[in-house]
Amino acid sequence: MLTIDRPPVNTLDLAAVNGAVARFGLTEAATGIPFPAGPADIIRSELPPALLRRWTLSSAMVDSATLIEAGVIDARHAAHELVAEAVQSAASLAAQPVFITVKRQVRSPLAARVATLAASGDEPFLAAFA
Repeated sequence: MLTIDRPPVNTLDLAAVNGAVARFGLTEAATGIPFPAGPADIIRSELPPALLRRWTLSSAMVDSATLIEAGVIDARHAAHELVAEAVQSAASLAAQPVFITVKRQVRSPLAARVATLAASGDEPFLAAFA
């Protein structure tokens, strides 16, 4: 078991996948279900604008190579290496002296927006089922 004496690194700090089988899609338009407000804000923050537009409006599925080229995924690993590589990468990030401070500087505006959305109840996802 790995013990780190710094705050944990979460999935938005780095992204690694099993490149042999991974396929990704934002298929809400095709399925008739709008994005929940919080995740919509997160994908707007994380995806390059052209990819966001093409991917969400077309509901296309893409492979991990496409997402690596776009800078959305950081690495691909074989399935048997994925967890160990992710733990090693997370430990490396967390070991930086002011990692958590810089993370808060970069992530806090998004976190605040998502928290405000959650508190406001302004949720188009729920309205779709009314």
